[in-house]
Amino acid sequence: FDPMSGNTHLLSEFAGYVIQEIGRQSLTLHQIVEQVKRAVDHEGTPDINDVVQRVLGELASLDLIEQH
Repeated sequence: FDPMSGNTHLLSEFAGYVIQEIGRQSLTLHQIVEQVKRAVDHEGTPDINDVVQRVLGELASLDLIEQH
C-alpha cells in the first residue's frame, strides 16, 4: 500500500526487498546491486545488475521510487 497515492501494489518478494532497502537511504545502482548480491542467492542469474535495473524501472513506473 502506498500511503501517498492510496494505491495498493502487488510486488514480488524481490521487488519488496529492493524497495525496503532503498527506503532506508538513497543508494546508487551499484550499492543496491552489492546489497542484493550479499542478501540473496543469485547463482544462476545471468546478470543480477540487469535484474535490479528492471525491478527499479518497474518500481519507478508505478511511482513508488524516483530514479536520478
